[in-house]
Amino acid sequence: MINNYNFNELIGEGTFGNVYSVVEENGDKLAMKIMKKNRLVQHNVPHSTIYKEAKLLFKSRHCGKIITFHDFFEDNYNYYIVTEQCHGSDLFEKLMKVKKFDENSAQFIIKQILQALVYMHQRGIIHRDIKLENIVFKNQHSNEIRVIDMGLAREIAKTNNKCYGKSGTLGYMAPEVFLEGDIEAYSYNADIWSLGVVAFILLTGYIPVTANNDMEGYIRDISNRSFPNFPSKKQEDNNTSEIAKDFVKQCLQINPDKRIEAVQLLMNHPWMCKDVLMSSSSSSNKLVFKPCSPSRKLFPLGSS
Repeated sequence: MINNYNFNELIGEGTFGNVYSVVEENGDKLAMKIMKKNRLVQHNVPHSTIYKEAKLLFKSRHCGKIITFHDFFEDNYNYYIVTEQCHGSDLFEKLMKVKKFDENSAQFIIKQILQALVYMHQRGIIHRDIKLENIVFKNQHSNEIRVIDMGLAREIAKTNNKCYGKSGTLGYMAPEVFLEGDIEAYSYNADIWSLGVVAFILLTGYIPVTANNDMEGYIRDISNRSFPNFPSKKQEDNNTSEIAKDFVKQCLQINPDKRIEAVQLLMNHPWMCKDVLMSSSSSSNKLVFKPCSPSRKLFPLGSS
C-alpha cells in the first residue's frame, strides 16, 4: 500500500510518529500520518485507539469541514492514515500573529466549526478536543477551515447518548468533563462549550477560564457572575456585538442541559444566521483581521 505514494517532505512531528506530504499515483497531494507501533506501546496507548480514529475519519469523510479521509493501512511496524493536505496554518498560529480576529472573520470560522460539529453529532460522534490547534485553514489564502485530529473522538451509544472519561485540552474542557469526567457521564454539549471557548478567544484574544489543572481556579472563573467576562468597550477597542456575546454565553452555559445543541445554534442563533461579507468563493478569498494593541496578552492555552 505504501508503494502507492511518493514522499515529498516532512510536515509535522509528534509523540507517536510523523506527518509527511505525499503524492498519490494519480497526482493528488495528500498528507500521511505514520504512527510507530512501538511508541504506542511505550506510552500505553491501545492500538484500538488508532482503528477508532480511522473509522471516525471515514464516517466523516463527506462533511467538507472535517479533514477528508483517503486511506488507512498498517504493516508490522506502523499505522498509516492518509488525508487531504491543508497548506494553511492552524488557528493558534494565526492568532499569535494577529492577536484578535475581526468579528466577521470570527463568525465565518465559528460557523464552519459548528457545521462540522452538527455533522459529527448527527452521526453519533463527539470530538472532545475542539481547540485552536485542531482548526486549520485549507490554504494560506483561504478562509475555509478543516477540523482535524479525531484521536480523542468517540462514538456515543444511541441508547443513552453519553460518554465517560476526562479527555481534552486544559482550558477548553467543559465543566462536566474537567471536574467530573471520570465519574459522571457527559454528551455532545461538551463540544459546544469548547466551541464557546474558541469563539471567545477569537473575539477577545483572551481565554475565558484558567488554562491549567487548577480546579479551584477553574471553579472560581466559571462561578463569577459576569462569566464569560468580555472586555468593556473602553478596553482596547473592544467592539464585540451583543449577538456575538450572546452566542458565546449560550455555548458557555455551566449547566450542560441548558446549552443549546449544535444544530439549533447553527439554524437559529442570530449570530450564525447573519450575513457576513465574505465567502469561500470571493475574489480575494482572504480573511479580514482587526489590528490589536501590541500590549494585548493571550493567556497560556494549556497543553495537548
